[in-house]
Amino acid sequence: MPQIRKYLRRRFGLFAVFFQAAASLLLVVQSPLVRAAAIIDSARDVELTFVDEKLLTLAFSQGQWRTYQIDGQDQLLERCTFKGKSWLTYDKRAVISMTRSAVGSRIVVSHPRTCVELVDTVVTANVHDADVQIAAKRIVISAREAGRVQLLLFSTDGEHLARLGFARNAELGFSPDGNTVINFDHAGSKASLWRARDGASQSNPFDSGVDLIFAPESPVVFSTRPGRATRHSGLLGDAQPLVLSGDEVIRNASRFGASIVVQAPNLQQPAFPNLRLIDLASNASVALGSGHIDAVAMDSAGTEVAVAIRAPRGNRVTISRVKAAFTP
Repeated sequence: MPQIRKYLRRRFGLFAVFFQAAASLLLVVQSPLVRAAAIIDSARDVELTFVDEKLLTLAFSQGQWRTYQIDGQDQLLERCTFKGKSWLTYDKRAVISMTRSAVGSRIVVSHPRTCVELVDTVVTANVHDADVQIAAKRIVISAREAGRVQLLLFSTDGEHLARLGFARNAELGFSPDGNTVINFDHAGSKASLWRARDGASQSNPFDSGVDLIFAPESPVVFSTRPGRATRHSGLLGDAQPLVLSGDEVIRNASRFGASIVVQAPNLQQPAFPNLRLIDLASNASVALGSGHIDAVAMDSAGTEVAVAIRAPRGNRVTISRVKAAFTP
């Protein structure tokens, strides 16, 4: 979603790869394989995702939003082009494109690799941000009204279902099961939760100031803040505390939450936070380095990480792949 993506841009990078083990557990980490996968010139914005086990990037390049597939031969293959402002859905499984219409905003949801349009509808609002849950046939949007951000729930047919409320800013997403709408208000208040079926407000079990990171294709969710994290079996499920080093926070999770990518401040270079991959089953980890990063994504197995690295000057982005094998 736009605010989180802006926050992540130029926050990480990949200058060196080394390994790190949990010495107290006598774990061994195999050396990760790092290789440059592709280079995109003149890319203003870049997002990464693994869909159907294929590495894809959504990039704004040469005046248009496009998706590219990065194949095993490190070739950049153009897949789809999109009209209007575009971004990945919160679960990174589809692309949302938004254009203005005579009565509001047209929202088109497409598969990022096949380009098949999954949703095409018009909502009667000036959309600023949105997320779509295709299985639940729901769209949640934020729109400005009289200087405030209002949050609205629609069906994928364009029917207005509920006004969820107002926020100082909005970072909207659906839970993986599609049952809950979440707004991460980064102005300092707690996240707000609503029932996706009818927009009814739900209780929020999370503390103020935490981010929520969902594990793809599963109910697992992580609540994270500097130096602390908790693994939940669902939004209202059992909680398991995790130990992070220093001021680390979780930035990505693999399918079912088996592995996580965490970010930590770099005291020597505050603009370039450190990034590392952790296998939660063994507590083994691999350091991924630091630098200018636009995006990071992880495959379903949790052993391959893709990193989009922006050059210090200009709009050239190099997408690298890091594959690590953890051995107890």
